[in-house]
Amino acid sequence: MNWMQIEPMIDDLQTRSVNLMNNIERLANKNDMLQSVPMSFSSAKKLVAGSEYNVIVCGEVKKGKSSFLNAIIGQDILPVNNEIATSQVFRISNAPKESFFLVFSDGSKQPISREELSRYGSQVDANLKGEPVFKERQLSYIQVNVPISFLPKGVSLVDTPGLGALYKSHEWITQNYVSHANAIIFVLDPESPIGEHEKRFILKALDVTEDIIFVLTKIDLYSPEAWSSILQRNESLLADIYASKGVVMPQVMPVSSMNLMKASTGKIEALKNINLRNSRFPEVKAELFKMMFRGVGILRTGQALKESVEHINRMKSTIEDMLKVCVVDNCAEQQKISKRKERQQELLIQDWGQDSQKRKQIVEEIGTICADATVRVQQMVSLTGPVYKEYEAKINAVSNMEQVNELGKSMGQEIVNDVSSQWQSIAQQIESRVAAVLSGVSAQMGNVGVTNIGGEADNLEIRELTINEKISCWRGAAFFGCIGTTMAAAIGAFAVPIIGSI
Repeated sequence: MNWMQIEPMIDDLQTRSVNLMNNIERLANKNDMLQSVPMSFSSAKKLVAGSEYNVIVCGEVKKGKSSFLNAIIGQDILPVNNEIATSQVFRISNAPKESFFLVFSDGSKQPISREELSRYGSQVDANLKGEPVFKERQLSYIQVNVPISFLPKGVSLVDTPGLGALYKSHEWITQNYVSHANAIIFVLDPESPIGEHEKRFILKALDVTEDIIFVLTKIDLYSPEAWSSILQRNESLLADIYASKGVVMPQVMPVSSMNLMKASTGKIEALKNINLRNSRFPEVKAELFKMMFRGVGILRTGQALKESVEHINRMKSTIEDMLKVCVVDNCAEQQKISKRKERQQELLIQDWGQDSQKRKQIVEEIGTICADATVRVQQMVSLTGPVYKEYEAKINAVSNMEQVNELGKSMGQEIVNDVSSQWQSIAQQIESRVAAVLSGVSAQMGNVGVTNIGGEADNLEIRELTINEKISCWRGAAFFGCIGTTMAAAIGAFAVPIIGSI
């Protein structure tokens, strides 16, 4: 069964799941005695309702990521160069006709031509012509809409700058996108086996998703014995990495981008079929389909069904109690129900009240997350941090006034871009971690089963953890002097000590 047959089934399943969750939500909102849906329910509904699914393509520099994606597209669209080519994120989606946009962090878009893709997304062009200036806007990614027949609706392939590059901002961009990946294609080549830097990255990626496909590109440039030897060595190294995480290791899949491109652009059907077979891409595509089907169809709808069943059971229990009060003319029964609810309230106060251990643990956990953010920001802007060292090295390398003038023209914007990228990554990661902690609190409190009875019930909800307590542990953090100002002002505030020191 191919994706064209599966996709209508998944669409139908998602539509029915969303309709069910909407009905549950409406019923919960009709009566104050019924519990409102928890945060985890709303998150599951948003996930199953949204069809967006991002497959992040990443790997060390010059492993052939962009060439691999160009071969999948069937034409040379993404910048490719013997030097470091990709400097920005390209998000490739299936569309009936071609269109290209710059998408900024504020959500705004700017249409560009196909010829301008290299200008905005190639490090080679940036080095020759200077970094593009966007007038106080931060570029988030470059959207590439092209016809890709096998790519389902809502699924995008995301090309990222290489890891281990000379440009630190490249790695920050890649790390940031991988932290929000639904699935990952990790690109290797036969030149050398997986290195220590790649091992560390893969370990972090497994904390985000276990849906990772490993492909070994450029097999057409090596003998079968050579690339097979590296492939086996890579699988041995991955076995250790995956064993440390307690998950099943996938196979490394060889692929030839050159033969795939020939299959896409060829005119003779027989030769196209031979090139497609020699590219070994059908095996990669089958694995990608399986991963998308599991992620988009099974996991998302499964989570939505789980949340729906749990909330139906919570409402059912409450309704049964209400019916007992209405039907049974028995004071003892009513008192029994009332005492049980009072006991539930007591347990909730005991677990999450002002002086409870759980409450303190949550505050401490958020404090630890925030303290980590403070350290990372302080390291970023310190005189021993990577930003200072990188630009100090650039200045030390200057040997004449012409180089001084050139550096003076570009360095200010480079520092702002570098600090902006790192700050955005830190902020998004910390926000995600704090949200995960509070989501867990909400789920635990929801399981207690307290309904809105009596005047004290409102005080037992998640609002018990006040906003002041949530952020009190951040006080004194260096970067919180910038809260309330614009992102541009915040970036400027961090750039000042670096520029001043240099």
